[in-house]
Amino acid sequence: MALSRRWRPLWPSLPLELDVDDHSPGAGRLIRGALSSHGAAAVPVRRFHADTLKDETTLPWLKALEGRRVDGSLVIRFAPDGPRPVLRPYLLRASAGAGAGTGAALRRLELRWCVLHPRTTQGPVTFPSLVVLHLSSVVIGDAGLERLIASCPALQELHLIGVHELRRFTPVSGTLLRIRIGAPHVPIREMSLRGTPNLQSLQLWHANIWQLYPAIMNQAALPCKPTTSVGIALPRLDSPCFRIMPKRSIPHSFLT
Repeated sequence: MALSRRWRPLWPSLPLELDVDDHSPGAGRLIRGALSSHGAAAVPVRRFHADTLKDETTLPWLKALEGRRVDGSLVIRFAPDGPRPVLRPYLLRASAGAGAGTGAALRRLELRWCVLHPRTTQGPVTFPSLVVLHLSSVVIGDAGLERLIASCPALQELHLIGVHELRRFTPVSGTLLRIRIGAPHVPIREMSLRGTPNLQSLQLWHANIWQLYPAIMNQAALPCKPTTSVGIALPRLDSPCFRIMPKRSIPHSFLT
């Protein structure tokens, strides 16, 4: 799409809204071109949604996005094919309190099929306006995930789908209302939700719940709030993930 000469000087100063849903090789060139033509790093990106393959054009646009503050919504979804790209810490820090001051306005963060660099959540970094955090097939350690949640003082929704290396889940958040965990990659050995006193809903789906350790979910692990709803969606009976375990493995609170 070509811009009229009248609008070309104005274009670089406007907040960028980019939505690319292209799984064809070379889509990264389109993303990089849009970023490079949109002025200096001081101009925020209002909406950045990229649903694309990881190919030889991925690294350039990831580097171009580093240092750009994203206000509103940041969604990066790589197709589950091949090695996961590593998202360097600078990519998210520009949209956090460490890079953009207390005015950072990132409200939604969604990442799929990538590795979150350990240094991303280290140091004085906060996401003061983040409301929704969605991680799907992301490699992140237990400690890194807990630090990421703690750095979001306004977080309300947390979605963890197929997250790697999630063996211990003990979030601490006074604002978190809804948690959804699906298809954990490894058995979760420890879970405690006592640090989320305002939690309203916990959903476990395709989680092969019977494979979880028997004492992972008990009354002591749930929030003090009596109105918290807990839901379980089991895998299909013909699913290779389905397992049948003794009844004693099912938390008593789920049977009453």
